[in-house]
Amino acid sequence: MNQEEFRKSNQHHWKQFKQLLDNLESRKKNNVVPHMDEFPHLYRKVCQQLDLARHRNYGSKLTEMLNDLVLRGHQFFYQSQAKKIGRFKKIFTQDFPRAVRKDIKLFWVASFLFYGPFFFIIFLIYFSPEMVYSVIDPGTVKQMEEMYDPAKAHERGFSDDITMFGFYVYNNTGIGLKTFGSSLILGIGSIFTLAFNGIFIGAVFGHLYVEGMGVKLFPFVIGHSSFELTAIVISGMAGLKLGLAFIIPKDRTRREAIKIAGRECMPLIYGFVMMFFVAAFIEGFWSPIKENIVSANIKYIVGACLWSLVVLYFIFVGREQRVR
Repeated sequence: MNQEEFRKSNQHHWKQFKQLLDNLESRKKNNVVPHMDEFPHLYRKVCQQLDLARHRNYGSKLTEMLNDLVLRGHQFFYQSQAKKIGRFKKIFTQDFPRAVRKDIKLFWVASFLFYGPFFFIIFLIYFSPEMVYSVIDPGTVKQMEEMYDPAKAHERGFSDDITMFGFYVYNNTGIGLKTFGSSLILGIGSIFTLAFNGIFIGAVFGHLYVEGMGVKLFPFVIGHSSFELTAIVISGMAGLKLGLAFIIPKDRTRREAIKIAGRECMPLIYGFVMMFFVAAFIEGFWSPIKENIVSANIKYIVGACLWSLVVLYFIFVGREQRVR
């Protein structure tokens, strides 16, 4: 194939890619960019054609034109990726902690709705151990006892850790999204879900402690509990915020109030999903490490550090720097 045949065969690709780049570069004026899904395919094709043109010495004018298209595509692609990373970083270094502090009263309400039932059921089970069967069915209780019985050793390989990590991500994130999603019922669903999770988790803790299994339970949960329990509270907080917007829309219509509240809840949703992910990672790979490798005392120290890290994150991260 000579240069002219090469040009005629491929110039429609170059024209199409140039038009797409023009649209992308002027998207500030017009947010609608047609055929964006074609960018990766066209970009790769032009890169291949540039390489071919250079290899066959098709002339400086043609290779410079193709090189210009490739450079423009490269610049757009990596600027776009950098912007995505920047937005992602901003969510967790600014938007998320600020959103929690902005509605700190709702955070404390959600904390009370979760930790109140949590500690209350532990208190009841401590004095009346049979109360656990009012909350958890006997089959689940037996399963929990077998899992945390200090006399039983449970071998787990790396593949098991990966499997459990996936399960924890799915299960924990599902809890958070259900807690938030149930807010659509005037916020009552979030209240119920927070209280239910507090009662269920508290019943597990209380029963295993009474049965003398705390020596295995507490070193296991201390590492990931700071992220997981706080994420549950924040998911409930976001649900309460949405429910409150429906009940008390103030000077807006309910539709407008819910729309604005939903937009303001987005950093909270991104945040609690990420916290569940971190909790699942710790629970999958750190928490199950045996005591002959990492002692319980070290796990308690690490757990205390992680709780401190979470508290300090929400107190200090994302605050505006004062100019003196």
